[in-house]
Amino acid sequence: MVIAAVVIAIIAVAVYFATKDDGSKSSGGSFKNQVSAQATLNNVQTSVGTESRLVRQHLDATDAATAGSLEQQMHKLDVQIVQGLATFEQSTDNAALKDKAHAYDHLYRQWVSIRDQEVLPLSRISDTDGANAIISKSLEPLEAQLNTSGTELSSSSRGAKLGEP
Repeated sequence: MVIAAVVIAIIAVAVYFATKDDGSKSSGGSFKNQVSAQATLNNVQTSVGTESRLVRQHLDATDAATAGSLEQQMHKLDVQIVQGLATFEQSTDNAALKDKAHAYDHLYRQWVSIRDQEVLPLSRISDTDGANAIISKSLEPLEAQLNTSGTELSSSSRGAKLGEP
């Protein structure tokens, strides 16, 4: 009984401190908001990397069910990425950060368009040479730009004031 009461007390204290907004500021925004925005960006970048890997796995898919499953995973990640970028943009009033997030979103949407309209159709008909050529010519340069843009956005958000224009 005593142990249960102690455990409950420890949990209550932990929840209190985890949810407490004591006004601590980190670069103009609350620390919690800063960490949340950074975590959102990290999740977006990780999901983009996962999508890149899934496209390559799609080329190796030996049956329609596997290819379909990979496409479903890609489309779920599409939604998470777009929502994550929107959440980040809403978390800041900083115009420079909004511009960088918008630029990242634009690059990502270009990447998705090429993936969906050019690479996946070729992969579905087992034209791996054609799909790989488009990956090399179009997707990989966009992936490099996304990586650079994401790194810049992440670095800028760490040092920027999220709640200020």
